[in-house]
Amino acid sequence: MYRTLIMQVSLCLSLCCFCLFDYVHRQHVIAKICLQIPQLSQQIVHLQGENRRLWYVIERFENPEFLLRLSKLPEFSHLQYPQEEDIYVLFSESKN
Repeated sequence: MYRTLIMQVSLCLSLCCFCLFDYVHRQHVIAKICLQIPQLSQQIVHLQGENRRLWYVIERFENPEFLLRLSKLPEFSHLQYPQEEDIYVLFSESKN
């Protein structure tokens, strides 16, 4: 009788220890993630600034005034407007 009681108590203690270990492990994982949040938010802010800068560069490059100035430069003087027979128009089929 004492043997079964000791077995049951030891099994219960083992299960409690396992649950406690699992809880501590999960808390450790959550703490590691929480420590990474400020670092990741700084990276996000940096990437947003870089995206804004690149958007400005693209907008400046695609500006018609800038493109007209580029067309007058000697390294782009060989470029011409295409003739009408050189333009091909592709139509895509709409899927409904």
